[in-house]
Amino acid sequence: MDIAPHSRGVKLMSPTWATELLQREKAEFKLEEAKRSLNTYLENCAARRLQPIHLHAFNVEVERYIKRLAGGPEDAVFGKVAVDCCNLHTIRWHNRTTSVDWSLVEVTPGIRCSNTIVDDDLGIEFADSTLTIKTFHSQGNLKHKRIEVWKKGMKTKLTHDRLNGTISRVQFETMDGQENLEATEELAVVAIGEGDLFSAPGDSGSWVFDQEGALIGMVLGGNEGNGASYISDAQMIRREICKIVDREPDIAQFRL
Repeated sequence: MDIAPHSRGVKLMSPTWATELLQREKAEFKLEEAKRSLNTYLENCAARRLQPIHLHAFNVEVERYIKRLAGGPEDAVFGKVAVDCCNLHTIRWHNRTTSVDWSLVEVTPGIRCSNTIVDDDLGIEFADSTLTIKTFHSQGNLKHKRIEVWKKGMKTKLTHDRLNGTISRVQFETMDGQENLEATEELAVVAIGEGDLFSAPGDSGSWVFDQEGALIGMVLGGNEGNGASYISDAQMIRREICKIVDREPDIAQFRL
């Protein structure tokens, strides 16, 4: 299959922007309420010929909601797609057919990125509840590995489970809801605790890492029926990026 970048220039929005939109109506109401309170206070002070000694507090409340409403869609853009792998497709990797889906993002100047995760739920095995993802894993073929892994996603936040040491046959759906014609063999992460989920819809694209800060893979999808999450091998993604851009990605510095 010929792979060609097809989404260059597409802007990516902060995932919190959709939530912020839902709060705008409430903020607009609060702003009008704060303005009314300010005007009422000034009118009362004028009627009683009093100095408006509490004016600053009323102005602070008004400014609070003005600032909350100041951001627009452009303020939520954290970058744009610089290059990608085209649509979800399959390749051969360690004698199995696996799915590939990735993009490289050119981050908007001024936006801070970090490969350090700080979360109290990381557990006692992590000093200061902090872990820095430093490099790609060196585990070789992950097919039979039973590695404890973590991920921090948009939907389920920080979760901790393990690769199950086997390969799962998967048939992913395309964006239009149609099944791919070709079944693939994917690495699966299974829940350690009963009823737990490693990922859920909205977590796709999350990095999966081990306790040493090595990037194991990326969440590709999941099966809500059996609770399994499927991940792409980080070394496979690294190889595919190198084939297209002819440079090694640097996880520590977030650049090529």
